Amino acid sequence: MSENKDWSQYWSQGHKTSFGSSFKGCYEGVLKQSWLKVFSTFNDGDKVLDLCTGNGSLPRLAYESMSNFSEINFSGVDYATVDSDDTFLKLSNVDFKFDCNIEELPFDSLQFDYVISNYGIEYSNLEKSLTEVSRVLKPLGKATFVCHVNSSRIFLENANELTLLTYLLKSDGLINCLDSLVTALDEKAVTQDTAAINEISMSAEQYRNELNKQLSDALDEFGIDFHQSDFVSFLKFLLNKNTENKKDKLALYKQEAVSHQVRLKALCKAALNYEALPKTIDLFNSVGLEIHNHEMISDESGIVAIQIWALKIV
Repeated sequence: MSENKDWSQYWSQGHKTSFGSSFKGCYEGVLKQSWLKVFSTFNDGDKVLDLCTGNGSLPRLAYESMSNFSEINFSGVDYATVDSDDTFLKLSNVDFKFDCNIEELPFDSLQFDYVISNYGIEYSNLEKSLTEVSRVLKPLGKATFVCHVNSSRIFLENANELTLLTYLLKSDGLINCLDSLVTALDEKAVTQDTAAINEISMSAEQYRNELNKQLSDALDEFGIDFHQSDFVSFLKFLLNKNTENKKDKLALYKQEAVSHQVRLKALCKAALNYEALPKTIDLFNSVGLEIHNHEMISDESGIVAIQIWALKIV
């Protein structure tokens, strides 16, 4: 759970889920339906804890879909620092705690009837976080987790994106080559000396040729994935003659690319290994959480997650 700064930056942009602009509001489709089934098991007066809540996608989904939402107490915790100036967080039955490590939950034992997490708990040290889940759950309390799994299309898509992004961010890669070109163009724009202008123009032409070569290499290596990447769209925008402050815009793009790379690495590392699932089940059992069901969540495009249900053994 070492990506606090990068996730804090991400959530501060207003995203409601960990998939950026993929969803306009909270989760949709099969993910939404899987959670609505979970919500239907909540009873009036229950205390529910949402781990790695981010901007509160699950409590917000409950708010939108449950007629008895106000009768249930929702707590949310997240390792990131999230702006809490939000009317939703001022509801009397909602309590979020940020900058909070789920491996050391700030709650007394036996507090909650239900613990939930959507693409969250797997980012932690499971031995520590599951021990904490067991500690704060009441006897016969329930836990439901939706987790990344290494056989899902989401994992595979993000792993491919990580490979491309790592390629772009190489020290001698496309982004730094573009930086050199933009720097040369900026210098040429403000230089008055003719000899210096000619020298800078030669450098800029060299950088432009190198950029074109690397673009061709990237297209050969990644094909349509590169052609449809946001880098190509950004490149067209940046080199447009009407785009001002190119250097600053490129710096912001690179900053977000580096942060996104950190998040992608964390996702790929966190995804549960389906082949090693028996070991994960043993880990649940070792802390008093008995898994009574697990299944893949799939849509028309393939697997999107694994869902795990567990019961706190008395």
